[in-house]
Amino acid sequence: MAAEFSRRELIEAVFASAAIRSSGQAPSTTKSQLGIPGPFRGKVVAVEHPGSIIGGKYQQQAVREMMRRGMMELTGAPSWEEAWR
Repeated sequence: MAAEFSRRELIEAVFASAAIRSSGQAPSTTKSQLGIPGPFRGKVVAVEHPGSIIGGKYQQQAVREMMRRGMMELTGAPSWEEAWR
């Protein structure tokens, strides 16, 4: 048997719920090591190549060059092979 609510009761319930949520109190949580920031420092590198997309299609050689450059910069490795170790 489904409960029936009038529009007035539904609107009152929605506003009451919103009022409780905006009371200014954050929910109590425990700090996790897996939260942001995590236990490991992040690093981001950006790579660009003017010829990576031509005519709406990815260009394999240009993308490969960007991957090589990006991985070497990200890891500080002297070569592409070392960057993956």
